[in-house]
Amino acid sequence: MLRQKTVTLWEMTGYAEVIVFIGAGGKTTALQALAQEIYSQGRRVIGTTTTKVYPMSSSFWQSWEHPDAPPPQDTETPCFWYKRNGEENKWLGPRVQVVDQALNGQTKDSGVWLIEGDGARGRKLKCWNQHEPQIPLRSQVAILLISGGLWGGTLTEEEIHRSELCPELLGGLWTIENAADYILNSPAFYSEYQELSWIVLFNIFEDQKSAHSSIEGTGQALLKKLEGEMLNPRPSRTRPRHLRLAEGDVKKGSLTCCDLW
Repeated sequence: MLRQKTVTLWEMTGYAEVIVFIGAGGKTTALQALAQEIYSQGRRVIGTTTTKVYPMSSSFWQSWEHPDAPPPQDTETPCFWYKRNGEENKWLGPRVQVVDQALNGQTKDSGVWLIEGDGARGRKLKCWNQHEPQIPLRSQVAILLISGGLWGGTLTEEEIHRSELCPELLGGLWTIENAADYILNSPAFYSEYQELSWIVLFNIFEDQKSAHSSIEGTGQALLKKLEGEMLNPRPSRTRPRHLRLAEGDVKKGSLTCCDLW
């Protein structure tokens, strides 16, 4: 049985200094909630995106528009860095290489970086094109979000961003087994990101009734599938150095999590 514990959003990340969000089902909401938690503890917060986002709340964020330079380190209020305004009234973020260069010049006192590294157009699940996601390699923790409202339901095109890239999911029930397969084929298991700590977060809003115990069952299914693969003398998959599953309402900031390794 996997050991579970209750944590806050930042505690869930191990109080990491560079955190990237990918997937679907509440990335921007999670980033905003985490930023507020960190700022309330007296830490400086820098937000950015390597894709594009709708303008962030001006009541919390100070916007910083620049093609290749992050906000000045003496800026105390939370700052969201973007490159320029783009189509659909969205902010376009700097390229992932530019963000990595900016991170290279930061110190521990520079603040905590929160990065949105994926687009999902408001859907509940994300499948990835070859150029996705856009994760800075200097990230410490990557959070893969999945809508917790999917459990037990039939997956439709309207719920999956880039559904043409994962046709095997369409029309099927979202079960523990399918969730485990989805995670195994997600960027959490891409070789270029194996040095990151990964968190798979099922974002379950208070009014959603989960049909399954998501992290317990999914975790056991994942471990079973991986155990079978590792018996192969040439395993086809690389594991991230740390994998944690979590569930809860990111708006509330209290989550249940368990570590697979």
